[in-house]
Amino acid sequence: FCTLLEVLQSMADAPELTPEQKAQRLALAQFLSAFVPFAEANGGASYPEMSAVLGAKGIQLTPEQIEAMGKQPAPGEQRVVPPKAYAAAKAEFLAPGPAEGQAFTLSPDGGFAPRKSQEGVASKDYTPLWQSLCAAAEKCGDKVALRVEQPGLPAEQAGTAWREWTYAEYRDEARRFGKALLATGFDAFRSVAICGFNHPCWFFAHCGAIAVGGLSAGTYTTNSPEACGFVASDSGARVVAVDTVANLKKYMAVRDTLPDVACVVVWAEAIPADVKEQAGDWAVTYEEFVARADKVSDADFDARAAAVQVKDCQSLIYTSGTTGNPKGVMMSHDSIAFATAATLEWLDFKAPEQHIVSFLPMSHIAAQIIDCGFALAFAAKGTPCTVSCARADALKGTLPATLKAVRPTLFFGVPRVWEKFVEGIKAKGAASAGTDPKTVQQLKKFAAQVGLLGSRARQSGGDGKLPFGYELCKKAVFDTVREALGLDRCEACLTGAAPIPRQTLDFLSAMGIDVLEVYGMSETAGMGTMSRRDMFKFGSCGPITFPMELKTEHQEGRDKPGEGEICFRGRHVMMGYMNNAEKSQETIDGEGWLHSGDVGRIDADGQVYITGRIKELIITAGGENIAPVPVEDAIKRHCPALSNVVMVGDKRKYNVCLVTLKSKQNLDTGAFTDELVGEALAVNPEVTTVSAAREDAAWRAHIRAALDKANGEAVSNAQKVQKFHILATDLSVPGGELTGTMKLKRNVVAEKYAAEIDALYGADA
Repeated sequence: FCTLLEVLQSMADAPELTPEQKAQRLALAQFLSAFVPFAEANGGASYPEMSAVLGAKGIQLTPEQIEAMGKQPAPGEQRVVPPKAYAAAKAEFLAPGPAEGQAFTLSPDGGFAPRKSQEGVASKDYTPLWQSLCAAAEKCGDKVALRVEQPGLPAEQAGTAWREWTYAEYRDEARRFGKALLATGFDAFRSVAICGFNHPCWFFAHCGAIAVGGLSAGTYTTNSPEACGFVASDSGARVVAVDTVANLKKYMAVRDTLPDVACVVVWAEAIPADVKEQAGDWAVTYEEFVARADKVSDADFDARAAAVQVKDCQSLIYTSGTTGNPKGVMMSHDSIAFATAATLEWLDFKAPEQHIVSFLPMSHIAAQIIDCGFALAFAAKGTPCTVSCARADALKGTLPATLKAVRPTLFFGVPRVWEKFVEGIKAKGAASAGTDPKTVQQLKKFAAQVGLLGSRARQSGGDGKLPFGYELCKKAVFDTVREALGLDRCEACLTGAAPIPRQTLDFLSAMGIDVLEVYGMSETAGMGTMSRRDMFKFGSCGPITFPMELKTEHQEGRDKPGEGEICFRGRHVMMGYMNNAEKSQETIDGEGWLHSGDVGRIDADGQVYITGRIKELIITAGGENIAPVPVEDAIKRHCPALSNVVMVGDKRKYNVCLVTLKSKQNLDTGAFTDELVGEALAVNPEVTTVSAAREDAAWRAHIRAALDKANGEAVSNAQKVQKFHILATDLSVPGGELTGTMKLKRNVVAEKYAAEIDALYGADA
């Protein structure tokens, strides 16, 4: 099978082949000549059907050849395993809040005793982060913990040269940073506000602050100066750490609002003389700052570290702020350690050493749990885990090269990352379509059909039996795709933080890449429900897998029958929103239930489905509640040339939508250009720009047809979309319509494009 493509082109007439090789090649050619047309005509083939087709053509294959081409599980083998049963946590196991009947706090030093269950991973005791780092250094001290690409390499050399730190060096550098903080007058429960792309220095600042009883307050690099200043002020920052001079300047612009910040530490760049002159001692390089550690004894550091309790706040995760100022989610040492342990137990990694690519913002809970928590937990148990920090331009085109260089065993990508992978695979396929031999084209088409059947068989509810020919396609096509993406040894491909289109999951799964959905929130340490390799169903976020409580709270008039707001209770729930009593009380009720704001349902198999977000629900003039995301996804499914669809209709007589077209991104600014790309070029080959497409009749008819198809699938007239408008540019982070984690800011879109929306309604506005 290693030479399958040669088989299809040269068949069995190569003189250098042995008789056995010739026979095998001829058998494969005969197999495909019969199988491909039959599969195309019938949407696949079962083993008995295929045997009949081959027999009718007089083709005789040995049992070994048949086994190699159509490997099947043993009859009756069950691939889907039932969820692990946990003892349900009960209300009496929830520790009381700071006052009777209250289950949250507003202060980082007001933590509760851990909310333990009776047995299992939620019944165990966990330790503060610093002790986990020390345990990792003890077990894997000489193993590479962190590495970052050397600066200055051209994009095509991504992943070829690294600077590395062992676990012992990781611990020592975090200690240096912590001692430097003490030398700067850093009190317990103050914060270090960190604004920079993922880098070992991010980890050192994060762990160093937490080690001495402080907090880590991550800040998105896309934040404005005002937003950066808000996080630093709200979190009580004593020190700010940034990667670049550009981010330093953001804080310099709002310095007057930060009287308690002693200095800003810059780790990745030298500070220019003119900037230094303006900032004075308020701006220091990383080496200048950690040199202060010499003024503090190890005994003083150890005393501060020993005073930290697991109930104390460890990290402040600032929500990405889809509405108003971000809220500071206080997560305790215990909640994060428990979430880490429970997730690792559920995913059950087997590799003797682990590799992680760190590229999602470390200010996000997922990155802190995976890149920091997972790595330390692995190493503390003696399993080496290397975290490779991607380049700052990872999402501008260098991530694929880094993935191929690292070959991670675990990879978490937000939906847009996976969509980019699909676009890349399709683009390469389209580019080679004109030059591939006909037999290769047939193989690819056949592989796509067989792959989709295999995906359905693997999912919960499937029979677990791979279609005939699957193993052949796996070796010839699927394994090649996984290797090309750098995911050939990945044990878990995960996604979350935003809805992912079903067609993206189907496409990748048909290529043998099962992307597993995770549902959680910053407020639940990122955990809630999670699919697993042997337990997933596309459209679902997985079963209730963790030792916690989850319920749906139905509200008549708002929710459909069987649906309700997803609510959590357990050891993973946040302490509260820092300094925000109103939002804390809205989110956590007196019985400790955290109200997610998401509407969902639980099916008979225990799979959880998110059907909408309460704040995003469109309430039509007729009073019907509509979740916009499923409608938007349906339109995009019928029109892959669209990049974004935003449905509008709240308090209106009917629904309309704003759409954007797939276009080339400016990798320096993050904004999108006028040049069409990918599927958008196929709508009308004579139209190559967004501006031309907006005026093109073929484009309007194409989008209209997609709306009609989606409307045909709508369960009620109230869900149908009547009109659309093509925006001049795609939605983006710099444009303000998307958050740093690519979530849509619907309120911003509604305000920014109010004129376009009103024009769609015309006299009905």
